[in-house]
Amino acid sequence: MREVDRFKVIQAAERLGLGVRQVERPVRRYEAAGVAGLVSGKRGRPGNHQLPAGNAQRALALIRERYPHFGPTLTCEKRRECHGIGLAVETVRTLMRAAGVWIPRKERAPRVHQPYNRRACLGELVQIVMATPTAGRRFPAQITWERLSVINCVELVGPRD
Repeated sequence: MREVDRFKVIQAAERLGLGVRQVERPVRRYEAAGVAGLVSGKRGRPGNHQLPAGNAQRALALIRERYPHFGPTLTCEKRRECHGIGLAVETVRTLMRAAGVWIPRKERAPRVHQPYNRRACLGELVQIVMATPTAGRRFPAQITWERLSVINCVELVGPRD
């Protein structure tokens, strides 16, 4: 009878594409505990690499309070130096992203730059000269208009009136 059972295990292993030993283990558990023996023993337990309950919240509270403008790497270094709390950089990065404290550069909104308006004449330039403070007064920026000659590129025309 044992040889017949062994033959069934070998057939099952071939059909599943597994080794004989990999099929024998669940069969033994099934014979010992029934259907409950096939369920994983880790079911219902926290993962091995999961943070203890409350550590993530305490870490985020400290980050929001002291290091809201830091990136994950610097935050991790400062926490280790100043507070003696060591978390992996990737763990800190994951917490900060999930809470919305830090956004990676690729996901940030692009910066808006002032558009450059094209000049009316070919070769026309606008130069903004910041005046230096004289006698305690500040002068506003002086805008000088210069035009490059189309015929002679070296010649510059002075400021417009």
